[in-house]
Amino acid sequence: MRRYGRIVCDGRAGAVLMDWARQPDGPAIRNGLPYSRIAHLAEDVRPFVAVAEALRGMGLSVPQIAAHDLDNGLLVLEDLGDRVLGREVEAGSGRQPEMWRAAVDVLVALAGTSPPQELPLPDGSAHSLPVYDEGAFSIEVELVPDWYWPALHGTQVPAAARAEFIEIWGDIFERLGTMPK
Repeated sequence: MRRYGRIVCDGRAGAVLMDWARQPDGPAIRNGLPYSRIAHLAEDVRPFVAVAEALRGMGLSVPQIAAHDLDNGLLVLEDLGDRVLGREVEAGSGRQPEMWRAAVDVLVALAGTSPPQELPLPDGSAHSLPVYDEGAFSIEVELVPDWYWPALHGTQVPAAARAEFIEIWGDIFERLGTMPK
C-alpha cells in the first residue's frame, strides 16, 4: 500500500517521499466488515503522522515530517539512512548490545505511558487510536490455520484442529481484555 522513494539532491540523500494514498476497503468477510476494519489497519498517512508526532512529544526519535499532503497521502520525511536495526543485526554489527538496549528503552518508555485516545493532526483533525479488541486479535490469529497451515502442509487444516486452535486463543483474548490497553 505504501511506496517510498529517496529524494537525492547533489548526489546526497536528502529526504524520503512516502506515497500512501487512501485504500478502498475490501469485501466484507465477517459481520459485514472488511478485513481492514476488523484488524484496525491504518488506511492512509493520517495515523502515521499522528503517531509520529505523539512519539516525538514523548521525546522519542522519529523521522521529521518536512511536508505533508494528508488528503493525497504524500509525506516528505527525514532520510534516516540505510543503517537501520535489522540491517545492522544481519551484518553482525559490534554495536548490537547498544542497539538492543536502545530498542528495549523505547519499549519501556512506551509501556509506561497511556496515549490519549485522540491524536491531533496538522490539519486540525484528529486520529482516533483504535482499541485492539477481540475481533482484531482473532482475525490475525486465524491467519495461522487459514494461510500458514495450507502453505506448510498443502491441505486445509482439519476442522477439529482449527476449532481447538481458535478456542485456545479465545481464552487468551479473554484474559487480554482485562489488561490495560
